[in-house]
Amino acid sequence: MKKKNKFTKILCTIGPVSNNKKIIKKMYKNGMNGVRINTAHGEIEDYQKTVDTVRSIINVPIVLDIKGPEIRIRLAQKISISKNTEFKIYGSVNKTAPYFSFNIIKDISAGDEILIDDGKHACKIIKKAKNFVTVAAKRDIELMPNKSLNIPKKALSLPSLSQKDIEAVNFEKKNNIEYIALSFVRNKSDLIDLKKRIDNAEIKIIAKIENQQGVANIDEIIENCAGVMIARGDLGVELSIKKIPQIQKEIISKCNDAGKISIVATQILESMVKNPSPTRAEVSDITNAILDGADCLMLSQETTIGDFPVECARQMSEIALETEKNVKTKKIAINKNNISENLSLAAAKLAQKLPVKKIICMTRSGYTATNIVKHRVNKPVIAITPSLQIQKQLMLFYSIEPFTYSGNMEKYSIIAIVKQLLEDKIVEKKGYILFTTGRHSKGSKRTTTIEVHDVKDLLDYIGLPA
Repeated sequence: MKKKNKFTKILCTIGPVSNNKKIIKKMYKNGMNGVRINTAHGEIEDYQKTVDTVRSIINVPIVLDIKGPEIRIRLAQKISISKNTEFKIYGSVNKTAPYFSFNIIKDISAGDEILIDDGKHACKIIKKAKNFVTVAAKRDIELMPNKSLNIPKKALSLPSLSQKDIEAVNFEKKNNIEYIALSFVRNKSDLIDLKKRIDNAEIKIIAKIENQQGVANIDEIIENCAGVMIARGDLGVELSIKKIPQIQKEIISKCNDAGKISIVATQILESMVKNPSPTRAEVSDITNAILDGADCLMLSQETTIGDFPVECARQMSEIALETEKNVKTKKIAINKNNISENLSLAAAKLAQKLPVKKIICMTRSGYTATNIVKHRVNKPVIAITPSLQIQKQLMLFYSIEPFTYSGNMEKYSIIAIVKQLLEDKIVEKKGYILFTTGRHSKGSKRTTTIEVHDVKDLLDYIGLPA
């Protein structure tokens, strides 16, 4: 299946409307680059079916999203509460009244605001007892089971992983899934705890930023993960929504500087849950995220419960293709003592100045390729790696088109690579290609070589028709 040749990557959450081979194939054909499984819904058996379905038909990365230090309100069935009516929320399991998914009574106080269901319902704590708080609704509300709950400006002492999260991590390890996304990351400790639990260097972590602590500690978080998801839903509840656009820009910029994935999520195409085309505001939102440097955009409700999951992928692809015409090369600060960063910058500059059609990176870890694309050369970066796991992980980075190479990475020849790329129709018979590699640096992440070749000259050299 041939996808449209865009650089921006699309991550689609799989849910009731899309969890079948036919729809997944269509979303892939229309621009989907990766699949997300949200463990807030379903059980391990459901996740296994989705993983098996995806891997049986397409070769894309899977992101398993675990809930981390998230809190929800539990109740047996929906209840209606009138404005200013007081009701109790308990700190532990209660069969007849609402209760918190974690006991946070000790962390909250009278006067605190409680926001339920992505901030749709606002309540205020009137008084606090040993095992419950009495709250009052600020307007008429309907409380539904298992909805999200936020208490802005409060640092809650929650465990970084719940029991269900631990089960999901074990599932991830068993299936060697490419990425695990941890919700509500507060600091590097949350990531370190997860790394210890995973105990597998091949599985990469995406940190979801959804609260004030995560924003405040963003530098140490980026340093300790493979990428960041700007989860604007809960982030817009925990902080003033007026601050979210600037926070988004700053996090994207920091991820670009570090060569880490930046994913923008929540309400990307929300109107398309029920409508076949996006609003002008949504198109502008997507465009600005790409121009700011986002690697990837994520769809959630749009592809889980929406009426137009395939059309969402197609619309986003078309918006991306149009926007990418105007993506500018970025000026990224580099470490002057780092050989790889300097050579990656040089490769980016050469690719801009010369009529280079594609950049070919021989890379074991993906380090060279990600170092080049952070400069936004806006040309295809063909990352060739011996690892299928690395290949799929690189699929979420802007402009990287990864492939696996079965030959010896230490003894390969450019001629052999070009022959293979020509056979697979990855490069054309005319134009320049730029090669980078970490040759003679076995076991280390280091770029040491840049070569530029006219494909016609290579064809002449090996005696093949141009």
